[in-house]
Amino acid sequence: MIVNYMHKRRGYWYYIRRVPLELRAHEHGPFIIRSTKIRIGDDPRGVVARARVNDFDAQQSARWQDLLAGLDPNLRARYQRNLQIARDQRLPYLTQCGVSALSDADFIERLRIVEDAPSPDLASAMFGTVSPPAIMVSDLLDEYCKLNAASLAQKSPNQLLKWRVARQTSLNVFMTVTEGDRELSKITRSHVLAYRNHWNQQAVEGKIQIGSANKYIGRFTAIVKAVAEAHQINIAPVFQKIYIAGAKKGKRQSFDVDWVQSVLLAEGALNELNAEARAIVYLIVETGLRLVEACNLSKDTIKLDHKIPHVQVRPEGRQLKTDQSERDIPLSGVALMAMRQHPQGFPRYRDKNATASAVINKFLRSKFKIEDGQTLYSLRHTFKNRLRSARCQDEISVRLMGHEYDLPEYGEPSLEDKLYWLNKIALKPPTRV
Repeated sequence: MIVNYMHKRRGYWYYIRRVPLELRAHEHGPFIIRSTKIRIGDDPRGVVARARVNDFDAQQSARWQDLLAGLDPNLRARYQRNLQIARDQRLPYLTQCGVSALSDADFIERLRIVEDAPSPDLASAMFGTVSPPAIMVSDLLDEYCKLNAASLAQKSPNQLLKWRVARQTSLNVFMTVTEGDRELSKITRSHVLAYRNHWNQQAVEGKIQIGSANKYIGRFTAIVKAVAEAHQINIAPVFQKIYIAGAKKGKRQSFDVDWVQSVLLAEGALNELNAEARAIVYLIVETGLRLVEACNLSKDTIKLDHKIPHVQVRPEGRQLKTDQSERDIPLSGVALMAMRQHPQGFPRYRDKNATASAVINKFLRSKFKIEDGQTLYSLRHTFKNRLRSARCQDEISVRLMGHEYDLPEYGEPSLEDKLYWLNKIALKPPTRV
């Protein structure tokens, strides 16, 4: 469960979190209250403020973890300050052991820097008086979130929950396989190989696909490397060549266009689906939208009163798959009919695309004889095939699909141009949606 610590107060966004009972003696009151100093009027959706709140929370969580472990809660702050001072001087931060191993010339250079602007903080940073705090594997996700606070602030609550669960699972499995928690700096090659062997065995036993096993390995590797780099811990060599060979990229099958026309768009074919799920299917048929994009449309991104009715794919409190995913798509045929019935979007499935996927795919499997590998997402592949068969220009095709592309940033195809091709491939809609 993700708890929201961001609140509106006196016209500003605030970070407010209750202090756990066991830590009340270490704080000034029952709540931690910090202003982001960002006005609500300047950031009405809290996009910028959320990044700052996440940063505050990472700092607070780290402080409390240190207190519970009996450690100096200010050690992390002093260490981070030393790292920053060393970076400002364009020098690596070295502990006292590392400083003692410097050449005479390098040591004198650090001494000269301190003599030019004497201060306790500068001296501490140049001569490594603060040792790096011990970072445990169990702390890695919080540390990683702090490093990526700005990016994570763009995710919706459900996106963030899924993101965290996948990465926490990777870390939990590592601790299980290697028999317990340990300091980041003490992860060895043997630990990493044991972790790889675990996922390799899972794949051998058919419990997981090789590609999925490599995703778990990749998530764990990314977290460890990023946190280690931020704390100047050289751990990258232990991760060399750990991915499992033989992974095959799964390919979703498309639906035959004639099947979509004669079966899926037949009168009453989708009547057993609830109205919102049914409309989502019709929308994807003629727009090629990703399911998550369809589920998160809103009254602000559905433009039915425009001279060319269209939908806009925008972040709106969630992170898009790619920068190119942000696009405008005209509505025609059954898609236009569906959206006229749902001008507010699909509140039942907003930020719940996994639920929509489960409902619709269960219906497709039970109602129609679809092949293995065919899912709702196959309609997007069918849409792409229809554009290709119509010899749609690549520039327009990739922008309708929201694919990554290497095309000029200028000259976005007009809604008129896009609608021309959508009308060219349009299927005959049922009389009622």
